[in-house]
Amino acid sequence: MNIFISFLVIAISFNRPQFCPNTTWNPIGITFADNNAIGRKPYGMFVNINNTVYVPNRQNSIINVWLEGNSAPIIYSIINSGLYSIFVTSDEDFYFSYGGGGVNKVILNNATILSTVYFNGACWNIFIDTNNSLYCALSSQHQVIKRSLNSSDNNLSVVAGTGCPGFLPYMLYGPSGIFVDINFNLYVADSDNDRIQLFQPGNLNGTTV
Repeated sequence: MNIFISFLVIAISFNRPQFCPNTTWNPIGITFADNNAIGRKPYGMFVNINNTVYVPNRQNSIINVWLEGNSAPIIYSIINSGLYSIFVTSDEDFYFSYGGGGVNKVILNNATILSTVYFNGACWNIFIDTNNSLYCALSSQHQVIKRSLNSSDNNLSVVAGTGCPGFLPYMLYGPSGIFVDINFNLYVADSDNDRIQLFQPGNLNGTTV
């Protein structure tokens, strides 16, 4: 009898630090980037598994990248204005959202910028899950939208919110931050409701956590 064992390898690109139950934060922070580098009111940042920090500069249309231990950033100029959020993949390509409602992909090994998808409004935050689905937090539309990056079509699906602001479990009010775990549970920073909402796969009713 032949026995075959298969393993699912999931590539996680974002930093997941491990903390002890009694961990406490140092109340004194260390500034490594001020508004001269990241501009005013940066909306997004990303830290990968190598402790590399990515921050879009909205005013100057650049993306700053700090390698661990380096005080001077690597700077990537972006033609799109009004940068919002950024997500970096395990192969170090990155996606960014901008004010025109689009999300573009930057392939680092050949410095190519690809237009990926357009939404009906700016994505205040983006996230890519382990199924290669792109999530967009449409803050002004009070929704979170998803699209598969494995498909050539532009089919979008609503995964949270109704499009109208509200406090009910199935509604959002100005969502800004999103996170999807390996079980495809969606966590939403429902900013104007001052809460974190959990949406399980296929369920449009959220739970406040």
